[in-house]
Amino acid sequence: MLTIHTSNQLEQLKNQFSKLIKTPLDNVFATEIVVVQNAGMARWLSMQLADSSGVSANTKFLFPAEFMWHLLRLVSEDIPEKNQCTPETMRFHIMRELTQNPQDYAEIAHYIGNLEQQDALATWELSCEISQLMDQYLFYRSHWIRDWEKPEWNSDNNWQSRLWKRCVQDRNLIHWLALQDQFKQSFELLDKSKLDERITFFSMSALSPGYIDMLGELGAKTDVHLFMINPCEDIYWGDIQSEKSIAKMDPETKSYMDIQNPLLASMGKQGRDFIDKLLNLPSYEEQQDYDFDDGIQDDCLQVAGKQPSLLSILQKDIEQLAEPQALAIDQITNLDNSISINACHTAMREIEVLYDQILNELDSDPTLAPSDFVVMMPDVEKYAAYIDAVFSASNPSLPFSIADREALNVFQIIEALEKLFTLPDSRFEVESVFELLNYTDISDKFDLDNNQIATCRELAKATNIRWGINAANRKQNQLPYTEEHTWKYALDRILLGYSLGEDIDTLVASLTSEKLFESDRLLSLLAFTDIEGSEALMLANFKQCTDSIFSIQHWHSLELTLSQWIDKTKHLIQSVMVENTDQQVLINAISNLKEMGDFTEFDQLLTYNVFNKMLMSCFQSISANEKYLGYGITFCALVPMRSVPFKVVALVGMNDGEFPRQDKHHSFDLMADKPLKGDRSRRDEDRYLFLESILAARNKLLISFNGLSVKDNSDIPPSVLVNELLETVSVYTNLEPEALITKHPLQAFSPKYFETNSQNNADLYSYAKEYCSLNKNEALASQIFIQEALEEPDNGYRDISLADFISFYKNPARYFLKQRFSIQTFDDDPSLLIREPFELESFKDREIRNLVLENHDGQNDSLAIKESAHQELIARAKGLLPYGQIGDEIYQREKHITESFIDNLAIEDTNEKQSAHHYFNIKLGDFSIHGNIDQLIDKGRLVKAVTKPFTGDYISFWLTHLVLNAVDDLSCDKTSYLFSPDVDLQLTPVDDAKNRLQELLEYYWKGLSFPLLFFPKSGFAMYKKPSDTNHKEAQDRWQGSDMFAGEKDSFEHWLLHRTLEMDKNNLPQEFLDISQKVFGDMYLFQYLNEND
Repeated sequence: MLTIHTSNQLEQLKNQFSKLIKTPLDNVFATEIVVVQNAGMARWLSMQLADSSGVSANTKFLFPAEFMWHLLRLVSEDIPEKNQCTPETMRFHIMRELTQNPQDYAEIAHYIGNLEQQDALATWELSCEISQLMDQYLFYRSHWIRDWEKPEWNSDNNWQSRLWKRCVQDRNLIHWLALQDQFKQSFELLDKSKLDERITFFSMSALSPGYIDMLGELGAKTDVHLFMINPCEDIYWGDIQSEKSIAKMDPETKSYMDIQNPLLASMGKQGRDFIDKLLNLPSYEEQQDYDFDDGIQDDCLQVAGKQPSLLSILQKDIEQLAEPQALAIDQITNLDNSISINACHTAMREIEVLYDQILNELDSDPTLAPSDFVVMMPDVEKYAAYIDAVFSASNPSLPFSIADREALNVFQIIEALEKLFTLPDSRFEVESVFELLNYTDISDKFDLDNNQIATCRELAKATNIRWGINAANRKQNQLPYTEEHTWKYALDRILLGYSLGEDIDTLVASLTSEKLFESDRLLSLLAFTDIEGSEALMLANFKQCTDSIFSIQHWHSLELTLSQWIDKTKHLIQSVMVENTDQQVLINAISNLKEMGDFTEFDQLLTYNVFNKMLMSCFQSISANEKYLGYGITFCALVPMRSVPFKVVALVGMNDGEFPRQDKHHSFDLMADKPLKGDRSRRDEDRYLFLESILAARNKLLISFNGLSVKDNSDIPPSVLVNELLETVSVYTNLEPEALITKHPLQAFSPKYFETNSQNNADLYSYAKEYCSLNKNEALASQIFIQEALEEPDNGYRDISLADFISFYKNPARYFLKQRFSIQTFDDDPSLLIREPFELESFKDREIRNLVLENHDGQNDSLAIKESAHQELIARAKGLLPYGQIGDEIYQREKHITESFIDNLAIEDTNEKQSAHHYFNIKLGDFSIHGNIDQLIDKGRLVKAVTKPFTGDYISFWLTHLVLNAVDDLSCDKTSYLFSPDVDLQLTPVDDAKNRLQELLEYYWKGLSFPLLFFPKSGFAMYKKPSDTNHKEAQDRWQGSDMFAGEKDSFEHWLLHRTLEMDKNNLPQEFLDISQKVFGDMYLFQYLNEND
């Protein structure tokens, strides 16, 4: 017997099912068979049964296709183990046929090309689309398939029937219709004892015609119970039509039609057609009136002694097929906000508003828990990042889970593999390779932690890697055959520099650390020696990593079978990614693809692009961790037959054009030309889903959409379904639909959220305490990064190198963040450049001029390595010059500028021998400072700056000059010289250098515990005219202008000093004191000759 149970509430269906299964099966060990549409419904039902009965066990949940396959095997033993005509298998058969015989399908030649020039990727994509259509034909146009398989059928005028015959009939594949015919023939002779004693279909809102027919036949042999939601359970509503449908009728027919409830007539088409089909089944029994043990009232929202809510009135009218009527005045004044519709500017604002509304509901009703909320949206991926950002960081935090995410966005290993597979068609740009190391599945494989990856990035930047594995890889991109800026040349430089180690100076006399080694390669190899010995293991791991990644470079030119591609992919995954459970998930998915190819006997040669597309599509079948009803607030997708009841239901993303989703039909879709009643329609499914969501809300319905323009704040219409709901609600309330929408400001900190006496903004509120303080003009503590000094660091910081001492005064804020909080900031964008230079890049002129200067100052000029031509080769090896003649001309220009500068130096004997360095270690009170003083000559220290000195160069020059005067064991003079094209500076000896250094060290120690108020660029700007300090210049340099960025705009100063005001009339005293000790004192010891 087929028994149909209907109700407009899922809880009632659950209770009736619970009552049903209390009647035990004849076999106490038999499994209860329950067919559900999705895993979410199975989870909800099992949890509800366990909650009401204490236990839920020995229940097997199946999907409709699984159950039908199970049923077919009970009837016949000849059923194959796998369905041979699923879309997943049919696409391989179709691909084979279209690849081998494209000339037989001239009708679609514009998609796939001809036999001589066939687009393999387009053929595969078309095969996937056709396989989906064929599957639809099997279930919804079975008479077409039967006609196509008749011997007398002429397929000349129908390429789809021709394709079906060759892919299915000629290969003797067994499909659904054949199995259904076999079922009908064998079912009458089937022994009832083989069938399950009781079969339940729970909360189905749609089934294909073939499934419905089989249900009718199954009901004649065993007990089949179909529990389904019927929005209007007591009244027949199969004849109602929407206003749009009535408008298309002739005048006489219109006179007999009645819309009755507009929401049910407009949104209930799918459920109405499905119920009609079930009522036409033979030998069915409908059951509606139940005697529940716990009893659920029809109006579950009505509280004793209180007026029913607007939501409950709406649901009641749908249930009774009643036309909405205006409420009495006393009812309107007492209506609650059980239906809330919100217009926001962006998706982010929707989630922020939702967060406040959930907090408000929890505050208003102590019985509510986070698990009583469900938030549904058409596109989970669009909102997932915003949900995580708002609900993870907000205070108070609310537990939540996001279900229905794509595996690509859940499993990082899949995302990593997808990016890895884009490399063969790329130029192997430096950022693309380092991006892969952001995935722990790859970095852990090669034991590279974040600090080591950062070091490798610095090495890549220092050696100027831009793109290309080697010269041959560059040539494949139709570009010059050169090793400049390639991975292999730079890595060889690094490895050579490490292999030379500390013996480099003894190996090649006492030359500079840059050594050009002649070889038969395109560009002589320049050793990169700025490497520490402790980095050996890191370099080895990084080299192994890049070699493994670069092994994929030739894949784009290969044509292999599916099995061969999969073997190569598995080997790549095992060589590049760490072995863990996620990798096993990946391997299993790839193995399933191989099994599918073997099952369909698919042996075609595939290009890399086609295989890549196949691989990515197989990952879509990976089931991410099921989080529906898992933890706290449930965020999930709007999918059919998922509308389980919650106390609060929220729908976000109800935007015009996005929901209901549009049906997109191909031009070759035969069903689109001739639609029939019962056909699947994405639009009708979404309309019915919206209706189910309204009925699923028990206390409140929250709806939001992007209803305001971020450009001009103009109104944007919501989804047509929201408009229909607004029109219905406006009938109850006698308000215009526009008045029922709450329009939220663009920013969450808008004053409108915090106006306590505004009646117009009663629905605008916020739980953000920091924004409340902002609107009360209170000082925000959150704007101050640190309010009290940190504990002093350990005494190891009192022993400081000269390089670190200079680094501190170049940027005290950055030094403080790095040393005490491990926060690294940069002057420029830390991302690596991915294009080779086509002109001289910023600051590269200084490096090239220094090369020329080294050649001029260097000794052992007889060595060919130091000749001028070799200096240009060194510049090319370091990646400083553009390729070809342009680079030659740039080098000659910079060389000429540098030689002119050398000729004009104002000191005699500037070419005398300079010592490499002088090591020192001096004790200054509780501090000690050590390091090397370089560029020494007999007359003191000589610094040649080939470009205009920066602020940091002056700081380095002055602090080193103080150390020069504080060291006692130097035989040279204590004078320092700075020569540059723009300025010459000579500093005289400083008698109290140790005292001055100690004062600066005390400020250094203070700056390690609390941000020091010293801003080098602003301080230096005051001393543009050393004799007359200008506070206005400091203020302007701090604030910036339209022409240049202010010093305050750097990240470290924004973070530490965002509330600081640098007024020329009231500059901080600490800033003035330190600026005087650094810049003022430097100019105090400036040597001025009679002509200055």
